[in-house]
Amino acid sequence: MEYPTAPVKKIQKEMHRHAKVIKVDEYGTSRGCSRCGGKCMGVKFPKQDKEGVVKLSRSHQVVRCSSNECAMCWQRDRNSSINHLKLLMCMLRNEERPAYMRREHMPTIRPSGVDKLGKR
Repeated sequence: MEYPTAPVKKIQKEMHRHAKVIKVDEYGTSRGCSRCGGKCMGVKFPKQDKEGVVKLSRSHQVVRCSSNECAMCWQRDRNSSINHLKLLMCMLRNEERPAYMRREHMPTIRPSGVDKLGKR
């Protein structure tokens, strides 16, 4: 099934007439935890199928920070919107993007007390 495309350019043009529009690169906004900068991963919930068998089913809407210190569960869009706000504030203050939302960096999860080289 093919869906019609949204009139993005018309919407942007109309928005420019009423407010200042700032384009934000949304890279990493839904994958990075807005609380600690860790990597967010999908959460699986038990779900019963038609035959009565319980299986784990992934929820697209709920993510959990993989950092053991944080372990925050987020509604995916809420986490992303907080990260968008952080990006906007960085842009307005002429600051760099947070490291966890830069293209060259997605954090790797290491046990606490272990540095980048794996030493304690």
